[in-house]
Amino acid sequence: MFDDLKENLKTQFSSLWDNLQEQDWFLTLREQYEVLPQATQKALIFGGIALVVLFLALIPFGNYMSASDFIVSFEDERNLTREFLKASADGDIPNLPPAMTETTLKSQIQQVLNRNGLKETQISEFKVSNDKPGYAPKVASVVGVEVPLKSLNVKQIKDIGFALQSIRDTVLSEVQIDVSSEDDHYYDVIYTVKNIALPPLPKTEEESDNNSRNRRRSRRTGN
Repeated sequence: MFDDLKENLKTQFSSLWDNLQEQDWFLTLREQYEVLPQATQKALIFGGIALVVLFLALIPFGNYMSASDFIVSFEDERNLTREFLKASADGDIPNLPPAMTETTLKSQIQQVLNRNGLKETQISEFKVSNDKPGYAPKVASVVGVEVPLKSLNVKQIKDIGFALQSIRDTVLSEVQIDVSSEDDHYYDVIYTVKNIALPPLPKTEEESDNNSRNRRRSRRTGN
């Protein structure tokens, strides 16, 4: 089987070489190469060999780097999970913020805009932006909203930004500012607000035992 594969590769290479020699550009390059000094010809040969070797060496190196990145990411996720579990068992961690619905997030954003006295003409339609930021854990759930606003002055940009950043259990992940096309004394701004929530932590053995005891007590009380 190996011999057949070897012969097949030889045949394909020979056919490719024959076709290559018939190309005009190849003949031109060959003529230019033959008139070069011998030292230059050797330098080109060694340079070509070095490029081929480098290309072949980069293939496993690229695979190695991808594998290393995956291992680092896996270890980070594993260590983060261990730290959460340990903190939960020690009672050192509060309840994690619950995932927020898109409707709830939009409602809280609208309240911020109302408190800052924006007109309806300054508020464009909200857009969903649920893409996960690079810093968010893979297991996290993300609910995000883009908030396009028109014709803001500098004070409004600052005040609304601080107010949006203060919404509980959310992050102001991005702010895009452009000069207004209607009046260059004002700005069009797109705020992106995201709720990044982790799934509930698994119960420890101690919590499971306590829940079992509580259920048994409830049954006895009911009887």
